[in-house]
Amino acid sequence: MEISFLSENSVSVYITKEELLCRGVSPDSFGADEAALLLREAIGDGIDGCEVELYSSGGDVMLFVERLEAAAWYYYFAGLEELIAAVSLISPLPSSLWYTESGYVLALFGAEADMRISEYARELKVNPLFSDHLSEHARLIARGNAVKELKDAFFRGGSKKMPEN
Repeated sequence: MEISFLSENSVSVYITKEELLCRGVSPDSFGADEAALLLREAIGDGIDGCEVELYSSGGDVMLFVERLEAAAWYYYFAGLEELIAAVSLISPLPSSLWYTESGYVLALFGAEADMRISEYARELKVNPLFSDHLSEHARLIARGNAVKELKDAFFRGGSKKMPEN
């Protein structure tokens, strides 16, 4: 399997007929499901939110993968307290949360960066494949609705305000 990075948002993956057969995949019945499995093997879970073009010739397969993911803003939090405080200020929106050895990374998707978060976190300037890096080097805590899940877990009824002691 040969992987070539064409740009920050796209890669090509070339798979020979022999490589397909070694993986128990028939080149004659190669389709979307088999392509997804091989792409996960080649580039990890980062294929979600990607468009894939498939070309086959003589049993060999060429895949072109382009990331279509909505813009994401990534924030690094040194501790859980800072993360919870920041979440109390923002609306539930598409988001994912990872835990690293040194803190938490919150990704907010498809919305402008919220300046109030900067009181509690450092905005990370990353490349479009950063989520792939996180899937390898961090533990995913919540995908899709992380802000809502944190609000539900730490605030009564998902209230936007910090609870009083």
